Amino acid sequence: MSVFHRALISIKQHKLKTFILFSTIFLLSILMSGAISMSRAIVNTDVALRRRLPAIATLRFDNEAIFAENHELIEIEPIRPELLTEVGQLSYVRMFDYHISQQFFSRELVRTFDVNLFDLLEEDTESTDWRSLSAQGVIGLESFDLRGVAHPDVLDMEAGLIDLVEGRTFTEEEVETGAPVVVASRSWLEDNDLVLGDNFTLQHRVHRPPAPAEFLTFDLAEFLADDNLLLAQDIEFEVIGVFDHELEFRTNVSRPGVSHLFEITDHLNLLNRIYVPVGFNERIVLETSEILVESGVEDEVIELSETTHVYQGMIFLLYDPLDLLAFESRVNPLLPDFWRVDIASNAYEEVSNSMNAMRSLSTGLIFGAILATATTLSLIVILFLHDRKYEIGLYLALGERKKNIAMQFLLETLIIAPIGITLGLLLGNMLSDVLSNDMIRQELLTQAEQIHTWTVYSNSPANLGFSHYLNHEEMLELFDTSLDIATIVIFYSTSLSIIILSSLIPTLYKLKLNPKDTLMKASIG
Repeated sequence: MSVFHRALISIKQHKLKTFILFSTIFLLSILMSGAISMSRAIVNTDVALRRRLPAIATLRFDNEAIFAENHELIEIEPIRPELLTEVGQLSYVRMFDYHISQQFFSRELVRTFDVNLFDLLEEDTESTDWRSLSAQGVIGLESFDLRGVAHPDVLDMEAGLIDLVEGRTFTEEEVETGAPVVVASRSWLEDNDLVLGDNFTLQHRVHRPPAPAEFLTFDLAEFLADDNLLLAQDIEFEVIGVFDHELEFRTNVSRPGVSHLFEITDHLNLLNRIYVPVGFNERIVLETSEILVESGVEDEVIELSETTHVYQGMIFLLYDPLDLLAFESRVNPLLPDFWRVDIASNAYEEVSNSMNAMRSLSTGLIFGAILATATTLSLIVILFLHDRKYEIGLYLALGERKKNIAMQFLLETLIIAPIGITLGLLLGNMLSDVLSNDMIRQELLTQAEQIHTWTVYSNSPANLGFSHYLNHEEMLELFDTSLDIATIVIFYSTSLSIIILSSLIPTLYKLKLNPKDTLMKASIG
């Protein structure tokens, strides 16, 4: 008689023991399925959320490390172009750029502003463009942010932040020579009656800075007044490109007033951004420094060569947002002291805390389920083997090979195990869906009630326009415990491995005894 047939006969003869073994496997499979389903759902949700982040990384001052110096005067080494090139050549990086921004002024041109954008906000939200000088008490003068970029193709366009709708971007020669050409937003051009190919004039103004003692209390209107001018130089620019940026409000936000206000602010900042070649702004910065020195404000000229620039933004566009953490780990050791990589994940931090809490819980459940399954099954198998020691002794006395005996007892478990673990997989997955969603929702609600401090650094991705505000509802929508191939494979491979080991190890130990000892113990028992 084959080993398989003996196993089937044994299952029929020991119905109660078979039922106990089946019930144990079923109940333990529910626990195992719930833990694995929750763990896989958290992993998949984490990947889905990170894929929504812009694949943007920047370099900024490590403020935490600076503050740790107890306010001692420290010298921070600038980022060298050679280091930028080295980082930009990493396999993660699709494109890198750096920029220098300068403020220019005009008495004729206006900032683009759409008051209707604030209609979706709460009634007490003031619809004001706080970046405008008029909102800050300066009448008759407006300022504009000219962003000097080093890459001719403009990284913001390559990253999908803005879209080129007319004209072109810069040439290599225009970037190097600092030609007075611009790429501006369609809204800004329309509000100022400008089109592609037109020229307009902005004023480069250098004001005498306030005394150190007055720096925190000086009046902005007095600072920008004409009688405080050291230089007022009109510069004519040509519009060579037109970009656009669409504002798409998300409708599934938990706090629409707060989230939409961030989105409106980012949108308006982008529409009022004017791109110029970085060489133009480098020249302006140098001229400004020379004027301040000549007027006695500064002691010496700060030479702005390619080895001494302190860039206001160093941006790296990666191929895949999932590489952001690997890029951060790879680049941080290369940077000088008090510098660090900043990735576009500020809005993810709050959600990430909940994810980490659930990940720790699911990991503990998995290890607990494995330990409980292995221990319980091993004890049951040992108990069953003890009751069948006479049968084992007879097999051995008749010359049956030990591996065949072990295979028979293993088959007795494996024949019923697939049914038990399959039912346990389905029920455990359903319970995991209900319990994990309730647990995550409660965790998110708890965090939502806490006070959060948002810190946006001067050249962080969020401040550069690469903002993505994740919210709790979005996370819950992405949290999916439905069974996929990976979850099923992990569950079956883990469950069957534990069942096989829990059955095989006690059996092999029992078979170490010789037939005489086994039969004697059986008769004594």
